[in-house]
Amino acid sequence: MKIKIYNYPEKLFFNKNFDCEIAISEFDFSCYDHVKVGYTLFFDNHKIYTIYGGDDDFNLYKKLSKIYNIYDDVNDYGIYKNLSFPISSHHFTDRLGSEFNVIAHLIIKISGAKNKVSTRVVSQASYPINVIVDLRSLRAIKTITGKNSSWLIFNETVYYAIPYCPEVKRHIKTRADYKTAWVPDDFSWDQFLCDKHHVYRCGVQLKDVDPDSFKVLNPVYAKDCNHVFTSYGNAKVLDPAGFETLDSGYTLYGSPYGYSRDSKHVYWFSEGSSTTHASIVRACHKPDTFLSVGDGFGIDDDFVYLEGKKIPKSTARYWQKINDKFSKDQKHVYFLNRLIQGANPSTFIHVSDCFSKDNKSVFFQEHILREADAQQWQLITGTEYSNTNEHAYYCEKILPDVHLPSFEVLNSIYAKDANFVYCWGKIIQGADSESFCLISSLTDDYNGSNGIDKFSMYDFEKPMQQYDMLDKFSHLVAELKNKYP
Repeated sequence: MKIKIYNYPEKLFFNKNFDCEIAISEFDFSCYDHVKVGYTLFFDNHKIYTIYGGDDDFNLYKKLSKIYNIYDDVNDYGIYKNLSFPISSHHFTDRLGSEFNVIAHLIIKISGAKNKVSTRVVSQASYPINVIVDLRSLRAIKTITGKNSSWLIFNETVYYAIPYCPEVKRHIKTRADYKTAWVPDDFSWDQFLCDKHHVYRCGVQLKDVDPDSFKVLNPVYAKDCNHVFTSYGNAKVLDPAGFETLDSGYTLYGSPYGYSRDSKHVYWFSEGSSTTHASIVRACHKPDTFLSVGDGFGIDDDFVYLEGKKIPKSTARYWQKINDKFSKDQKHVYFLNRLIQGANPSTFIHVSDCFSKDNKSVFFQEHILREADAQQWQLITGTEYSNTNEHAYYCEKILPDVHLPSFEVLNSIYAKDANFVYCWGKIIQGADSESFCLISSLTDDYNGSNGIDKFSMYDFEKPMQQYDMLDKFSHLVAELKNKYP
């Protein structure tokens, strides 16, 4: 396959798309019932955006491929496609206010299917061009502590650059006064901006919000004299005047969360929640005694809470937090907010993120490992496989028909014995145990986790068809077949 680019921008300006026209040749689309075409734009090896061609593209390609016999005529650039890639200022955060050159690479990948059987990448081609990016009239508004924010000034107009989905609507134009605009620190995505008259959130002016009293409390909450806000908007607390945060606003996988209260209730909010406002912790009837103790746990005079929900049967007076997942009181042990039935609090220890044990039993999360002797049990480091003298386990389940003397764990996915290969604890039907190994153990040119035997390569538990294999590794199957006839 060959591609060529026509009518591309030699200079790219703020808030403009990268528009171009491409032509494809030397590819016989008529050989496939279905194809998927991906057009990916890179600037200086940094991925900007991918556009996937739809059914209309495919029908056009098939039609033209029959008319022009494209596979045979290498000079025919008769299949055209107009592309428009959205470009965000977030792609150039370190180069605002300057003019510079980039190498734009347009990479096209085509995957095909015949008779409902899909392949991986059928063909791939790349086309590099030079583009000048002119951002000399663009600058970022600094936060109070001097950091670049997501708010921009261009030609005396303030824009909000959306950081989390720039391809939808990259820059929102506002009526904010660029001379008095300022951005508070430490709130999620720099969502708020104030000028001398108004407060804006994500480019939208907020009604009746006072800029003089507005402040960010932590990465979860902000407020003025009459309102409280989360990262999604109005927090809907009942007493804004009496509102206070109960922690510094934690972050889990990039999403802030935390507890707060007013004179009436305790509240929980997380950006990963199903609600856009703060949720009342209904079981808490003594908000003045509530404490946030980290990792989503909270406690008052009566109960223990996780992410705003009461932990069943927990006793606040005796409760102890072990780590971010395990806790206990004088009678029970808990994995998150779930009771670990039968666990002995006095002898309980956690072993890993999900495994724990007491003097008699072993547990995966809140589940007991049947017939596992705690004194014999061993966890295979870095995996969820474990074993005793009698059984091998994946998570809490006993591996079926395992031959313990020959059992070995290959990585966090695969294990095998003399008879079977296991993927996530399940037998891979038809896999050859003797020859099965990781592809990475046969070649230095692969750092993935897929397995291989003398019959096939494996996409986790599924054997790949011949045309679905990675071409440069398919010869390894033949080598294993010769080694293990």
